[in-house]
Amino acid sequence: MTARTLAAALLSASLLDLPAAASPLGFDLTLKLSDKLKTELAAKNETIILRASFYGDPGEAGAAEVDEMGVVQLGEEEIEVQPVDGAVAITGATVDPAKLALIAGKPSVNVNVFSGRKSSQDNLISCDFIDGPVDELLAAPTEIACGLISEDPVTVMKPAKG
Repeated sequence: MTARTLAAALLSASLLDLPAAASPLGFDLTLKLSDKLKTELAAKNETIILRASFYGDPGEAGAAEVDEMGVVQLGEEEIEVQPVDGAVAITGATVDPAKLALIAGKPSVNVNVFSGRKSSQDNLISCDFIDGPVDELLAAPTEIACGLISEDPVTVMKPAKG
């Protein structure tokens, strides 16, 4: 192998190790959990799941792709985390770029947060939820507050509707 061939091989290998470019549909969330939730879920070895479902209103090209909710599904992302306060990145990497051509306007996202059901078949938590345009979530992390269902926490839909 010549020096030139070796250098090309090393360069190709190092480029493969680079992270994928961030999706323009990625955004950050911040989980803020009640103390009781953190204590109870940790004691039960329970997790928290965030499920982001990307969608859009159908354009002419997307009429055949409309689901029962009247929208075109673009992709779904699920992230499982431990019951601690902190940042969670929704990457948007599961969105099929070809499906963006099927929607009219900008994509939206619905994010639901629930317990991982490791210790119970039932969801144990109640959290704020997101349902709206992705571009309204890009500027800064959006806080998602959660508590145990037994705490009867007040939940808020985000982004706030004007």
